Amino acid sequence: MKTKLILSVSILILLVGLISAGALELKPIEKAQQLDFSKDRFIVKEDGIYNQLNEKQRTLEQAEVWIDKKVGNTYHVDSLVPEPITIEIELFYEIQPDSIDYVSHTGAYQKTYTYDDWTWKESCSEDNNCSGGWVILEVEGIEYGLGSNTFASAISGATWEYDGTNITLVNGTDYDVTDTTFTLTNLNYAWNNITVNYYYDSEVIPQSKVDINNTITGLSSFGDYWEMIILAVVINIVLGLVLLAFNYKSTR
Repeated sequence: MKTKLILSVSILILLVGLISAGALELKPIEKAQQLDFSKDRFIVKEDGIYNQLNEKQRTLEQAEVWIDKKVGNTYHVDSLVPEPITIEIELFYEIQPDSIDYVSHTGAYQKTYTYDDWTWKESCSEDNNCSGGWVILEVEGIEYGLGSNTFASAISGATWEYDGTNITLVNGTDYDVTDTTFTLTNLNYAWNNITVNYYYDSEVIPQSKVDINNTITGLSSFGDYWEMIILAVVINIVLGLVLLAFNYKSTR
């Protein structure tokens, strides 16, 4: 008993010495402030939780609500908040979906969201090359549970209104024009599997005109109109002569 007491006192003296020397620094563990989901509106992104000023409030590891995974066309959102909450979620898609079905943790169907229910934010590089984007969607009643608040998307067909985009091409960088030949030099814009129209001045160039060398021939030029101009001049001359002849007969 005496030996144990001496050992305990020795250990205590050693710890006091280490703390005094600064070798050990004892601080209270700071508990993260609980986010008030009932009062403030937060956005759940793939890397954490953000407020409406786009300031990160939680990393993915700290988040009480997070995007767990995507299986096929279905996102799974987890929540450790005991009560149902209203949040915004940001989901990435290669092509903007036509609809998203929300089923809660309990397996109850909640709602089908469409274009009017979300904001679409394109994913574009500095050179304005866009590929996919994010659906930002407000969701009511996210339930407590792991992996079972699901958001299944559906695509019935791309439309210009929701999936089309205008890209301004730069002469000498993205294309070259010589007389009546238009050549795409930036192959990022040489799409083959989607509907594309190229516009040069006031002329619409359908994709069907683009050959395997990404070259479009047959652009309009002044040379294409000279026959029509000559014909119009000849017609005017003939009409003028007819009118003169008619007037001559009328005055006789």
